[in-house]
Amino acid sequence: MKPRLATRFTERARAFAVVAITAAACLFASIPLHAGAWTEPAGHGQIILTSSLFRTGTNFDEAGDAEPAVATAEGFTLDRELFEMRTPLPLQSDIVDAARPIVTRPFVPGVDEEAWLEVNNRAFAGHPEQSGWDMADLRAREAEPWFDPHGLLLLELEGRLAGSCWTKVHEEVDPHEGEIFVIAVDPDFEHQGLGRALTVAGYAYLAGLGLTEGILYVDAANTAAVSLYRSLGLEVVRVDRAYVRTMPNQP
Repeated sequence: MKPRLATRFTERARAFAVVAITAAACLFASIPLHAGAWTEPAGHGQIILTSSLFRTGTNFDEAGDAEPAVATAEGFTLDRELFEMRTPLPLQSDIVDAARPIVTRPFVPGVDEEAWLEVNNRAFAGHPEQSGWDMADLRAREAEPWFDPHGLLLLELEGRLAGSCWTKVHEEVDPHEGEIFVIAVDPDFEHQGLGRALTVAGYAYLAGLGLTEGILYVDAANTAAVSLYRSLGLEVVRVDRAYVRTMPNQP
């Protein structure tokens, strides 16, 4: 069974992180980008190779762009790519004006959990990280020091929750950055411009806090979302790649 991947594959620049899944334990090793080989631990299952590619100016790092060839030569196949996208805040006025007007309200802890979970799980059915959340998952996020219910914007239409935009302020960096953490639109309300409207609302909220840099993370395979975010002015500044290889059974 393929191990579940983390939302952010690696925080290590220009390095491979090899995660070996064996019958007994998870073994970790870090290999510099220029290394062409690494030692595989005994066992069976799969190993995940993760890497990061950074944008400098208008071009991505050339050394990092050689990673697919290195991985393929060692028998890995590309499993997933994650884009980090950024934009200055506030968004340009013409982009804001073109979005569908909506009215949101803040999340109320102890009241809105069930409705939020229902919409989230319907919107992300089959997603490797965001699907299948339960109350414990949500409560754990609410207990995080960065959680602010005012930054979890709820959109109600026709008497029920239609979507949400969950924002996150990164106070660990200076200047602080504003992230759109999760956007969910109930499938019953798809194709009505709500994804765009909620994104605009989320960044407007973050800009209202005085933040000047907006970020988000999105799967490269989600081309519709990537196209939407590009149309709002976001640009890809980092690519995280995950490669996998099945390890043979050992005696």
